[in-house]
Formats: sequence, C-alpha cells, structure tokens
Amino acid sequence: MKNQKDIKTEKKMTKGDVVSTTNDVDAVVSYKKEAEQGDQEAQYNIGLCYYEGRLVEQDFTEAIKWFRMAAEQGNAKAQNKLGICYARGKGIDRNRKESVKWFTKAAEQGYADAQRNVGFCYCYGLGVQQNNEIAFEYHLKAANQGFLDGMWCVACCYRKGYGVEQNDEEATIWMRKVAEQGDAKAQYQLGLNYKMGKGVEEDYAEAVKWFSKSAAQGIAKAQYELGLCYYEGHGIDQDDKKAEEWFRKAADKGHKKSQYILSLCF
Repeated sequence: MKNQKDIKTEKKMTKGDVVSTTNDVDAVVSYKKEAEQGDQEAQYNIGLCYYEGRLVEQDFTEAIKWFRMAAEQGNAKAQNKLGICYARGKGIDRNRKESVKWFTKAAEQGYADAQRNVGFCYCYGLGVQQNNEIAFEYHLKAANQGFLDGMWCVACCYRKGYGVEQNDEEATIWMRKVAEQGDAKAQYQLGLNYKMGKGVEEDYAEAVKWFSKSAAQGIAKAQYELGLCYYEGHGIDQDDKKAEEWFRKAADKGHKKSQYILSLCF
C-alpha cells in the first residue's frame, strides 16, 4: 500500500522532512536526537529512514520501534505505517487485527491513506468481518478528500453495487474524477461507459477520446477498443491502417481478441 510522505532534498532538515542526499548523515544523527526527545514527526521520519534503508541500513525492527513511538503519540502517518507493517509482517509477526487497529486510529484522524486501507480491510475481511457497507463508507471518506485510490474504489462500488445501491451515473461521476487525473484504467472504463451508454448518453466520440488516453499509456484493452473504433469508423474517421496499428499494439501484449482480429482481417 502506498504511503504519503514529505521527502525533501535540501541539506537542512526541518520537521516533517526526510533527507534524500548522501551528504546528510550528520543531519540524520542530529535529527535522531529530536526523535529521542519525543518529537513525533522526527520519530516517524527516522522510522521511514530505517524502513526504506535511506542513509541508514534497512532495519524493519528499528523502523517499527520509531513508528510505534510516534503512533502512540497520535501521529496519523506513523499509525498508518505501523498498520502496514503488521499487515505485511515487516519486522514483526503478521497480525491483521493489529493492522486494522492502527489503520482505524489514523483513519479517525482523517488520514485519507488510512481510510482507504480500512476500507480495503473491510472489503476483503482482513482482520475484521467482511462488510461492504463499512468498506464503502471508508472509501467515500478518502474519496471526498480527493484521494485517487479512494475515488477509484467508490466508482467500483457504485458500478458493481458493493456496499451501496448500484448506480451507473454515480459510478461514472467518480470514474471521471479519476480519469481526469490521468489514471489509465479509469480512462478505459470511462471510454467503455460512453461506448455502451452506461451512466451517460452513448457517445462514440467521447469513447474514442478516453480510449485514446488510456491506450497511449499502454492499456491493451483500450488499444483494442481504439482499434475497433478506427476499424468500424465509430466516433472517428474509418482508418484500417490505424486500426491495425492499435490492434498490433494490443496483440503484442497478449490480448487475444486483437490477435484473433489480426489473423482474420489483416
């Protein structure tokens, strides 16, 4: 799972910073003193240094020590990271219940990454009883903060009716939010919605627009759909050459339908 951290390249470190230059070893030592004096941001960032092996030898056990210190002081980032350590068994025995406990503490403080993580746990029953309704609530909290993964999960919940009444219109609204931020899978799905008229009026020109964005990022299914649009002249001028080009891109990635249509038509 992703973490959100403030990584700076300046030589002088301040609270909330993690160094990334190789000349800051002395600064790390100085910064560690702040952590030892109880500064929770320093504790969290020193934990990150050990977790990632940044300017110190990677040591998950040491990382957990510092994450826990910060987490017990209420640092949401540290609580979320400690939850990840428990979920993955990094430096400590895997414990899903402890993982959810720390994710929830961070989520209750409004930390979007943790809200998404709690939603994920309820979605798949990891450390808690599976509950799609609670999962949706947490995904929505993260989504309302503009957290990309949260918005994607909300779109999927509306599309499939997981934890909320199925609603293609709402699914498309959230899918567009994600697609507009450049997410290739969301761009592909939004293209499909326009092609099929799900949650929006059927519009092949819009479908082509979103398939093109997704295809340009290497999504084979989008490349296939864009090839079809060129081949059939839907939403764009018919062009066998461009159709073949996109089918071949998808086929090269192992896309079976593209391979089949190439064998029949080109």
